[in-house]
Amino acid sequence: DFAKHVRSTDMSGDIEKLAQKSYQMSQGGRRTVIHDRGDVILEAGSIKFGVEYRHLSADEGVAIHVLGDVNGDEVELLTFDCFKNSPHYHYGPRARNQRLYLDTTAYPDSLRWALNVLKGGKLGSMLNRAGYSGHANALNPAVLSDTLNELEEVAVGMDRENNK
Repeated sequence: DFAKHVRSTDMSGDIEKLAQKSYQMSQGGRRTVIHDRGDVILEAGSIKFGVEYRHLSADEGVAIHVLGDVNGDEVELLTFDCFKNSPHYHYGPRARNQRLYLDTTAYPDSLRWALNVLKGGKLGSMLNRAGYSGHANALNPAVLSDTLNELEEVAVGMDRENNK
């Protein structure tokens, strides 16, 4: 009887309500960190880099945001928080905002570490791990290389300016 009822009942309105509630929960119910997008934005094809110097109550440093468009919205895919006390990086929202802290004994200069990771060809695999394989597959090595050189100049300059 239940199967007959379900087959004969128009549930399109209920399905639409379910879709709206699911979207609302996915946006509001997940554990994410929302940063500013950066003071300087550098285009690199399928992605952008946002760079800023963040002053927090107990820490500070350069933040490098890897941004990309997802369904027409700009999304933070990865972030490298190159802080003095607790440097870490984030995998984006699809990976539930995993935050990984850097071992400052092994890597005392977190900004240099982040730039080496990006310039060393790890960005694609990191984007894949974060759940953004489309962005990883769309990376153009020539465009990325040029932009990473510019990113290094901007980030090192910001760090130097804020640590005189």
